[in-house]
Amino acid sequence: MNEKILIIDDEEMILEHLTLLLTSQGFQVRGAINGQAAIEIFKSESFDLVITDIRMPEMDGLEVVRQIRTLDKDAEFIILTGFVTSDNALKARKNGVSHFLSKPLESLNELLIPIGRSLERRKCRLRSRKGIVPELWWSLASGCWLLFGGSWLLAAEYQRAVAFCFYSLFKSGYFGKSYNFK
Repeated sequence: MNEKILIIDDEEMILEHLTLLLTSQGFQVRGAINGQAAIEIFKSESFDLVITDIRMPEMDGLEVVRQIRTLDKDAEFIILTGFVTSDNALKARKNGVSHFLSKPLESLNELLIPIGRSLERRKCRLRSRKGIVPELWWSLASGCWLLFGGSWLLAAEYQRAVAFCFYSLFKSGYFGKSYNFK
C-alpha cells in the first residue's frame, strides 16, 4: 500500500499506538501532537487520509479539517474522539468528515473498515476527475453482455442497474460536483 495517513491526537500514547498499528498494516503514517503541527506537516507533504481527535489544545479537530480542506479538497477525514455528541457529529459531516468514530475502539476492524472506505472514496473521486469513469462506462456498456454468456436481456438489466448507480453517485455529488439531471 502506498496510502499516506496523517494522525492527529494530543494524547501521545494513542498517537504512538495508532501509528504502530497502521504502519503494521502497510500504511505510510505520520503523527502530529496538535492541529498546528499537523497543518505544517500537511503543507510539506500530501496525505490521502487524516485521522484526528476533536478536542485538542490550540486548535480543535474541526478547525484542522477546515484548514486542511483548503490545502487539499480531495483529502478524506476520519474523526476518532472520546467526546461523541450529536452536535459534533453533525458539524463533522457538514465539514466533509466521512466517518465519526468513538474511543476506545473495540477492535482494529472498527478503524480499518472506515479507512478502506475513505481511501476508496478518494480514489474514485480522483479517477472521476481524470475522466476514467466515462471510459469505464463505455467499456462496460459495450462489452458487459459477454459477462452473461451473450444474453442481451441480462446485459440490459445489468446496464440499467449500473446506470442507476452512476446516476445516484453523480446526483449526490460523490464525484466532486452535483449534477442536476432532468
